[in-house]
Amino acid sequence: TPIFDADGHVLGSFAVYYLRPGPPAAQHRRLIEFATDTAAIAIGRTRSERALRESEARYRTLIDMMPVGVLLNRGGKIVHANSAGAQILGLAGAGQALGANLFDFVPEHLRDTLRARNRQVEAEGKSVPALEFELLRSDGSRIDVEIMGVPVSIGDERAVLSLWRDVTKRKRMQAALRESEARFRSLTELSSDWYWEQDEELRLSFQSSGFDLSSGTKSAQLLGKRRW
Repeated sequence: TPIFDADGHVLGSFAVYYLRPGPPAAQHRRLIEFATDTAAIAIGRTRSERALRESEARYRTLIDMMPVGVLLNRGGKIVHANSAGAQILGLAGAGQALGANLFDFVPEHLRDTLRARNRQVEAEGKSVPALEFELLRSDGSRIDVEIMGVPVSIGDERAVLSLWRDVTKRKRMQAALRESEARFRSLTELSSDWYWEQDEELRLSFQSSGFDLSSGTKSAQLLGKRRW
C-alpha cells in the first residue's frame, strides 16, 4: 500500500505478508490504513524538521558571512550575533555576546530611546529607521555606529534583528572636511582677492567678501546664478 503525503506525493509503501495467499481481512485493511496514515505523518514531520534545520543552518551561515554587524535580541537579551557584531561590541567572539544585555553597550542618556525602538519592533512588528549614536564597547572605547532594526520570528515569539555599521571613519572624514572648508573660507575672508565656487551646473555657490569690496555688489544677490 503506498504512503502519500498531504499533496498526494508518494513517500513510501507499507506491506503486510500472510502465510496463506488471499485478500486481507477488513480489520487488517483498517490496520494498514491506520499504519500508512501514521507513517505519512511521521515521515512528513521528519522531513519538515530536517528542512527547517537546513534552512536555519543556511540562515546562520549567511548571517555569519555578512560584513556588517548582525545582532538578534529578544527583550534586549542577545540570542545570536555574527562575528562582525561581536567585533563592533568589542568582544573576542560571537559566543561572548550570547546572553548579554544589548542596552549595556548604549550610553545611559540613549537607553530609553533604544528600549522604545526595540519595543516598537518587537511588540508592533514594525521596522525602525536607521539611527546613529555613540556605542560603549566592552573594552571601554567608544565608536560611532548606525543601526536599524526589523522584526523576525523565533518559534512563536517575535524578536528584533538589528544591523550595525561602524561609521566612525565616515564621521571623522565628514568632520575633517567641515574643518577644512571652514579654514578655507576663513582664509578667503582675510584676502582682498576674489574667490568663488560653482556647483555642477556652473551656478555660484560661494563668493568671498573680496568680491563685495571690489564690486560694490552683495554676494547674496548673485548666489545661485551663473557668471554668464
